[in-house]
This record gives sequence, C-alpha cells and structure tokens, in this order.
Amino acid sequence: MAQEQRLSTIDRAPVVRSSASLMSGNVPFCGYRNAVSPAQEFEQRRAKRNLENLAPWRVKKAQELMISLMAHGCSIEQVANACAISRSHFSRAFKNATGLAPHDWFRREQFRKAQALLRTRELSICCIAQECGFSDQSYFTRVFRQFTGTSPKRWQLQHCAQIPGVFSDASNE
Repeated sequence: MAQEQRLSTIDRAPVVRSSASLMSGNVPFCGYRNAVSPAQEFEQRRAKRNLENLAPWRVKKAQELMISLMAHGCSIEQVANACAISRSHFSRAFKNATGLAPHDWFRREQFRKAQALLRTRELSICCIAQECGFSDQSYFTRVFRQFTGTSPKRWQLQHCAQIPGVFSDASNE
C-alpha cells in the first residue's frame, strides 16, 4: 500500500529534461505549483541581504570606534559587539551602508591618517606607522606603496612643500 502511494506521487511529478528549464522557473519544482526553485530562492535571499543596512547611529558609532582604536589594533568582532550585532551581520550591513567592507574602510582611514601625518612632517615614518596601527615600518611602507605606488618618504617629498630650515638637502650650510 505504501509503495503504491509513493508511485502515484512520482507519477504526478513533472519530467524535467534539462537543468536550464528548472533554473528558469518554467517548470514547477517537486510537483508543487507554488514552490520556489532553488535559483529563485537564492535570488530572494541575496536581495534581502542587500537591503540589510546598519542604522545611521550604528554606522557612526562603528566608524568612531574603529578610528579611536586604530593605534591599538581593532577587530571587526570588537566593533560588532559594540554595535550589539553579530560579526557576519555587521560586516554585511556595514558594506551595504558605506559601500566598503569594514576592513577596507578601516584600511582607507589608516591611509588617510598616514597621509595627514606625513603632511605635518612632525613625526618619523616609524612613528606614523605605529600611530596608524601598523605593526612595523616595513609593513606600513608595503601597504602605503600598494595604495600610492610610491614609498611614504617619497610621497611626503612630492606632496608637501619644503619648510625652510627643515629637511633641507644641504645640512649645516
């Protein structure tokens, strides 16, 4: 009896000749007319995730926290906890709200701070690297070169006007 019921259920299911017809949604999935195909379900979930945004106050709080912790090292987990949401939800919603993943936004801010400090000419490149949260000057120089195509010292010389008496080429004239 149970075997006859299974056979009658199988007989009612449509025959799918190719995966393309299944993915297009032209053929009902699993014999149910109102069922959603896996491709449609995936698109619905993706669309829903793209709508997830952080509230403006959470974006501001996250950005302020990342900037304040820059010199001490900042993890996405810390920022997500401060915003009282999970790490994965925070990362996805932050990217939807700002257009950048949290790590990319943080890296951009480190770079902006480094440029501002280089313009002042008050700190050595080693101190600037530490102030911006890099582990050492070598790593800072490598990352800076990826962003600009030049070293921090060369960038500083190209983009900052010479201050009379400071960093002059002729020493002890």
